[in-house]
Amino acid sequence: MLIEGAAGPDLIRVDNLAKHFPVTRGAVLRRVVGTVKAVDGVSFAIGHGRTLGLVGESGCGKSTVGRLLVRLIDPTAGSIMLDGTDISRLDGEAMFQHRRNLQFVFQDPMSSLNPRMTVEKIIAEPLVVQGVPVAEQRARVGELLDLVGLAPAHRTRYPHEFSGGQRQRIGIARALATNPRFVVCDEAVSALDVSVQAQIVNLLKRLQRELGLSYLFVAHDLSVVRHMSDDVAVMYLGRIVEIGDRRRIFAAPAHPYTKALLSSVPAPRQSARREARTLLSGELPSPLNPPNGCAFHTRCPVAIARCKVERPELRPVETGQAAACHLLD
Repeated sequence: MLIEGAAGPDLIRVDNLAKHFPVTRGAVLRRVVGTVKAVDGVSFAIGHGRTLGLVGESGCGKSTVGRLLVRLIDPTAGSIMLDGTDISRLDGEAMFQHRRNLQFVFQDPMSSLNPRMTVEKIIAEPLVVQGVPVAEQRARVGELLDLVGLAPAHRTRYPHEFSGGQRQRIGIARALATNPRFVVCDEAVSALDVSVQAQIVNLLKRLQRELGLSYLFVAHDLSVVRHMSDDVAVMYLGRIVEIGDRRRIFAAPAHPYTKALLSSVPAPRQSARREARTLLSGELPSPLNPPNGCAFHTRCPVAIARCKVERPELRPVETGQAAACHLLD
């Protein structure tokens, strides 16, 4: 099921997207002994100028979805529509023409920046790849530094001379160099101090307003997702179990896993929420050998017999909200 972008036509539309990684064994004659279904049939849409927050436990496939959307890795199945064009199977020159519209902001601002390059060279690198003249590169770097709140003097410095928040601003400037329309923020604030997180989130929101950007915001901090996103998708073991408008998801979650995630968020008055808290037992199952039926049934506090044999599909709960749970039937 696809949740349509609420602000006009969709910029990104994903249908039954999958990424399976083969598991091999043997030092010489390597043979495939299994398959990890990192992403297994994901569908959603992101409208122009909107943000989809993608949340879930570590290992559920969030970052893999982000890498698929910008074609850092190739999908096993499914389609990725960028403004009506299926880019999931493009390669060579055809894909090169679309890359300027797709950019990525990485989690660790230090490891994602080349320590041997100055800030100017780091930000200008996408422009070099796109064949932009040198004079235009220098002018564009100056614009981008000002846009993300850095000084012109910073262009000659190296990454180690900056704080974590400043390095992430450099990463954002690099992502914006080619005037993209869609940006994946993969845990873009999780490595930063709380006060700096707020500054970067506010910067991303301002840039979205000014430039009309669309974001996939991958995160595990639900308070940040609530502030940043228009819509929210909850992933569990490679699949989306609930998706919809942010206000609906946070006010009335429909899936037991979503309820557990929200109840784990610290509240100022814990006593007021203790009775409604949903506790999960056990560990996230291995994607190499997922459970039959609903993958969440091994940890679900309200699982029924049907959950063990039949996998639920996303179905509408309310307007703009869908969940995959048999208890909704």
